[in-house]
Amino acid sequence: MGKDYLAEYQLTQEEAVQFAKEGRWESLSPAERGLFQLRQDRLCMEFSVFHEGITALLGRPVYTHEFAKPQLLWEEYQGLREKPTMDEILGKLPKHLQQNMIVVRHD
Repeated sequence: MGKDYLAEYQLTQEEAVQFAKEGRWESLSPAERGLFQLRQDRLCMEFSVFHEGITALLGRPVYTHEFAKPQLLWEEYQGLREKPTMDEILGKLPKHLQQNMIVVRHD
């Protein structure tokens, strides 16, 4: 899988650090924060801010292990893939975690 979701311009390490330190992400809506950070290769805001933003952008809870494949988050945002089911999300966890998991459904 390529990185075609990344923005054409990528912040340098120094720019990303400065962006975070100055809190320049604060002027963006949560969804804009999620989209901006998703398209950058370097973290330029606290991860919790990015997490909140990607959740707002996709309109669903996004679990930490889903960040390992940002291309899939991008494809979901672009409408190229449907929102994953809870079973699909849990299926991406390592097998040893799945074996000891108790899932409570509120369907």
